[in-house]
Amino acid sequence: TTPEERESFGVLLEECGLIDTFRARHPEASGVFSYWSVRMRSRPVNRGLRLDYALATAEMDTHDAAAGKDAAWRVHDSFILDDLNEKGDHAAVGCTLVHPFPFP
Repeated sequence: TTPEERESFGVLLEECGLIDTFRARHPEASGVFSYWSVRMRSRPVNRGLRLDYALATAEMDTHDAAAGKDAAWRVHDSFILDDLNEKGDHAAVGCTLVHPFPFP
């Protein structure tokens, strides 16, 4: 991806009030990707891109002090399952949510 693409994605998230749950929960993570080119044999040397995202609304970010306190569901963690399918070009991504009990 180009710097312009990365910047425009950040702007899109901000304009839509969304967060990248993986980056929010793991801000220091590096070398973690969700895509590797099979043709270029990029996976064995871990040369990849993050093309797959689990997005959530900013209100669901429990680490955001400015987020609304009324959001019922919160992002607990986010993950990239990069070792689940080592022959494919994309890794599964996801996030876990928590809800304070009791349910409304």
